[in-house]
Amino acid sequence: MEKVDGGYHISYTRDFDTSHNFLFTPTANKLQKSEVHLETIAIDLSPRDLIIAAMTRDWKKSDTLASRLPDLQKVIWGFESRKDMLRFVNKIVDTQMENLRDAGKLRYAVLDYVTDRWMRVSPASDKLERTYEYLSQFISGI
Repeated sequence: MEKVDGGYHISYTRDFDTSHNFLFTPTANKLQKSEVHLETIAIDLSPRDLIIAAMTRDWKKSDTLASRLPDLQKVIWGFESRKDMLRFVNKIVDTQMENLRDAGKLRYAVLDYVTDRWMRVSPASDKLERTYEYLSQFISGI
């Protein structure tokens, strides 16, 4: 856990490849007891086997649960290629993530292997923006 922009960044890695990142922010100052609120989730699907597994899962329940989090501002998905991102958007986001999509809470990033950096990308555009060394850096940057 690390302190980032007044909140707490927690990174979870499973099986050496799967990376999930969360940003929690407190609601009170340091002297008071406070609740924490989940603002951002970042999920790295760049390893080939992870995108394949993600394409076979039912994401409707996750969409429903995440859309009920009152302070969730964004869910960031990281992919190996623009092609993988577009396939995920067409097969999963457009059919199973209506709540998060319609609320404008989904963000996408593609790993640029030449620079070894994450690039922000939109499904509606070929333009790549900003570079970050780690997907978790998008938490405060997107």
